[in-house]
Amino acid sequence: ASRRASGDDGAALVEFALVAPLLFMLVFGIVEFGWVFGQHLDVRHGAREGSRLLAVNYNPDEASGASQRNDIIDATCDRMDLASGANVAIGFAAPGETEAGAFATVTVTDTPEQLTGLFSPILDGVELISTVESRIEVDATWTAGSKTCA
Repeated sequence: ASRRASGDDGAALVEFALVAPLLFMLVFGIVEFGWVFGQHLDVRHGAREGSRLLAVNYNPDEASGASQRNDIIDATCDRMDLASGANVAIGFAAPGETEAGAFATVTVTDTPEQLTGLFSPILDGVELISTVESRIEVDATWTAGSKTCA
């Protein structure tokens, strides 16, 4: 094998050392964005599922009031993939309007978990929030409130 005649020995290594950190940041940024975006989709999914449960007055234990509210929130949490630590709040769009035809709201709030931690300065303090409003199809027997998923 012959050696190069020019004085370029090590130039490729220096160029790689200059470009590699940017490439790694780009790759990790794409991975981190995908991870946080997936969590955002899960929060949106949870709010939609909770809204469906409210619309039909979900009541597996024949409970009412706060007990039924907790059943609805627990069922909403069970339908989310990354629910641990998420807060689910349910309520009525117009307080006191609990009969069929009124509107109910579900708000799911969560703090995104990070994989790499490289973007902590950007993502710290960010909350993923989704609110869905739906028409109540059956008179509601639950009460408004919130609970954190276990």
